[in-house]
Amino acid sequence: MAEVMIITRENNRMFINFAIAYTSRDEITHAIKDIIQGVKDADILPEDINEDLISDCLYTYKSPNPDLLIRTSGESRLSDFLMWQISHTCIYFTEVLWPEFSRWNFFSAIFYYQRCYPNLQKNINNLKPIMHNTRVSMFLDKLYNKRDMAIEKIYQSAIKS
Repeated sequence: MAEVMIITRENNRMFINFAIAYTSRDEITHAIKDIIQGVKDADILPEDINEDLISDCLYTYKSPNPDLLIRTSGESRLSDFLMWQISHTCIYFTEVLWPEFSRWNFFSAIFYYQRCYPNLQKNINNLKPIMHNTRVSMFLDKLYNKRDMAIEKIYQSAIKS
C-alpha cells in the first residue's frame, strides 16, 4: 500500500479509498491528537480549531468526500467507515455480497445515486470553500510532510526486505 501511495501521490483526477485495518474512530482520534500536538507546539492556536481543520487532518485529506457509498452484503450499518466524510453522501445498500457485485449492481447504485442527486445538491450548495490563515496552512503543510515521510519510511523498509 505504501508503494501505491508513493506512486500515485501526484494523482488528482480520480480517487479511491481502501479501508484496510481502518475505523473512523481511529481516524478522528488521530486527527484530534495531531491538532492537540499542533497547539502544544504553538503551530496553531485553539481558536484555529474548527470543522475544516479537523477535515484537513483526517486520513482522507487529499480526496474529496465521497458522492456515493455502496454498502454490500445486506448489512444496513456503516461499520465505522468514513463517518465524518459521508455527511452529504448518497448511501446505497444492497443484498449482494462484494465478490458477486457486478457491473449491473453498480449501474443500479448509479441510478439510485442519480435519484438522490437533487437532494444532495441542496446540501452541497451550502458548503463553503475552506479558507485557512497562514498559521493553519503552515501547520497542515508540516503535518502532511510528516505523514509523507512516514509513508516513505515504510516503503523504503519494505523494498529493503
